[in-house]
Amino acid sequence: MLGVSPLLARLLAVTLFALVIAEPFVQRVFIDMWSDLGFDSHHLEFDFVLFYRAAEDLQAGRSPYPEEIVNSSLEEPAARAWNRYLYPPAFARLFIPFTAFSPWIAYRLFVALNFILYLVVLVPWRARGASASAERWVSLALLFLWGPAIETLRKGQTNLIPLLLLMLALVNLERVESGVCPRKRAREFGAGFFFGIGAMVKLVPLVVAPLLAVAGRVWLLLGIAVGSIGLLAVCDPGQSWVYFTRVFPTLGDFPDLRRSHSLNALVLRGLDRLLAGGWVSGEILNFDVLIAGGVSAAFFIAVGAIVFLRRKQLSASTLLLLGCYLQAILVGRWSHHYTAVLIPSLFTARALASQWVRTPFPDREIAAGEQSPISRNRLLVLSLAELFALLPNFYYLPPVNALLHALEGSKEIVPPDQLVLANLLGMGVFLYLVLQNGSLATTQNERTHPSVV
Repeated sequence: MLGVSPLLARLLAVTLFALVIAEPFVQRVFIDMWSDLGFDSHHLEFDFVLFYRAAEDLQAGRSPYPEEIVNSSLEEPAARAWNRYLYPPAFARLFIPFTAFSPWIAYRLFVALNFILYLVVLVPWRARGASASAERWVSLALLFLWGPAIETLRKGQTNLIPLLLLMLALVNLERVESGVCPRKRAREFGAGFFFGIGAMVKLVPLVVAPLLAVAGRVWLLLGIAVGSIGLLAVCDPGQSWVYFTRVFPTLGDFPDLRRSHSLNALVLRGLDRLLAGGWVSGEILNFDVLIAGGVSAAFFIAVGAIVFLRRKQLSASTLLLLGCYLQAILVGRWSHHYTAVLIPSLFTARALASQWVRTPFPDREIAAGEQSPISRNRLLVLSLAELFALLPNFYYLPPVNALLHALEGSKEIVPPDQLVLANLLGMGVFLYLVLQNGSLATTQNERTHPSVV
């Protein structure tokens, strides 16, 4: 049998990657959207337009929030802010430089900048070791296939900004957890500072704060508080007050709650199916919101209990990664809110890929203090579970999209129940691995001895 030269094999691999994996990403992010994006009335659903106009308002000395909300008294119920600019003013203030360009150009600059940072920060380009090549390919595949990230770029959304700041936080924490830097408190404070800045772009990452509290991560919490409050104070304290006292309280009334991509909505839709099938009485509709809220609360409390019981074992980076799952599963409104889940999924996939590269497992006695590698059968089960957890997130890949809609008839771009259930499974795999090892968050630093899961 004729051998294939390494150069030809690499060329074939790159070609296959470009045609099968990268093509849907390029088509949907850089071709479909960039060719026909207009900024007239029928394109107002694009989030980028809201950010652009909010930045213009601040630059002109106006409030980025609706007048009926800004001018309402604190005692009277304010108008709902949905379909308006819903974020703290800090992001709109930081967005002002883009208003120097026309919306058409600003959109493309914003997406291009996000895309470059996306590849530079999230791929372990500097990783070393036997599994480094496999981890890079796995990372690139996930980045190009991750449907929520594609949707974020298509809409010019903000999800990638807190995600990239989270990676900076993880780099800070890794130096402490690997023993490279002994200044644990300063590093944890710095990580929290970056995380807090990202949380003022989108508030949902703060859902992890109670877990950090029960785990006793005081310096991380202090850094988050300083980063968040500091950014608000520097950017626009007056508009920040308006946002948190008048705009933010109106966001709890979700329109079309049952369409959300969250655990709460999953339970509501499940109750609807039970009612339609005659399995439960119609009276349950009087309590459906309470039941769904109770399930979500019980889920969060259960995760908090695990964190409390294993607080000495779980690293700070693991807690931040766990928060990525929680913010999507508990408060995810749309499918693009699952962009944050990409980060823990990357670490999980890299850990499993590195284990496969190190197979076959030698039959030898494990030295004292050394962690035992995962058995072949258990690794296979975990890998299959992670594959099933990842697939619904690849919903822009045509075969996956067809399969998802064949399993569940839905007009959504991705059936919400499948997305929620899949990421619950992914969270389970992630938790299993970190409870065995304490942390998966190895970023781009060189590794001579990759951690064994």
